Formats: sequence, C-alpha cells, structure tokens
Amino acid sequence: MIAAPAMAAALASAPPADRAADIAALTEAKLMDWPRYYRENDADGLDAFLADGFVAFDSDGTVETKAQAVDWVRNNKWQNADNRFRYDIAEISFHSDDVANVYGVGSFDGTGPSGRCRMRYTSSNIFVRQSGRWRPAFSHTSDAVCAAAAAPKGD
Repeated sequence: MIAAPAMAAALASAPPADRAADIAALTEAKLMDWPRYYRENDADGLDAFLADGFVAFDSDGTVETKAQAVDWVRNNKWQNADNRFRYDIAEISFHSDDVANVYGVGSFDGTGPSGRCRMRYTSSNIFVRQSGRWRPAFSHTSDAVCAAAAAPKGD
C-alpha cells in the first residue's frame, strides 16, 4: 500500500498525456507575443493579451497593474527592442490544466557602471488559460545584472 502523501506527490507530478500544444502556445506567448506588443507599441494588443487582474512586481517590490502596463506601452518606446533583447525559457511547469509558470532569463545590451554590457535578469510568469488562450496573470522580475561583454561588431 502506498502512503497517502507519496500517492498525492506522485499524482501531482504526473503530467497529462500530452502537453505539447500547451507548451507550444506558452512558448509563443512568452517569446513572441509579449515582446511584440512592447516592440510595436501595441497597447490594445497588450490589453487583450494580459489577463484581467494582471500584476507585475519588480525586485524592489514596485507593483505594476494591467492598466499601468498598457498605459506605459501606449506612451513609451521600449528601448530593449533595439538592444538585442532575448529571453530563454528555463522551464514551463503546470500547476493545473489552466495554470502554468514560465520562468527563465532575459538579456539585452545595456550600459552599466563600467560601460557597455550584456544585462541579464530572471523572471517568473504565471499564465492562466482563459477562453482557450494562455494569458499572463502575474510577473516577477529580478534586478538586471550587468556582466561585461564585448561590444557588438560594427560599433
């Protein structure tokens, strides 16, 4: 006989038969859709993309609501769009059929205390499936850390 805690742990970690479509949709949402709304200043697209009640926290505890994120995109240019922005997903974990955490490392060219560098940060993003679409409901980012890097060729 399997002890109840061990059985519960086994069931909680057992993935559904096929998550390939969910993983593909979450990957596209995180790597393509989300940055595109910022890069193209598409405030209406971002508004439709973010879940109602979306909230983001940065490393110092500053809170940004969905309305604030949409307003920022409407009124500002995202500088990192031109700075070789890249995001690498470390893992996608599912907490139910309709809740997933996508986390990883973002990087972009920037300027730190010692000059040009490659900035890196970590983020964790909770997505919820609403009306058949994966939408970000929560985001947390760490401070961007500057690591010395060679300037891109042509500079």
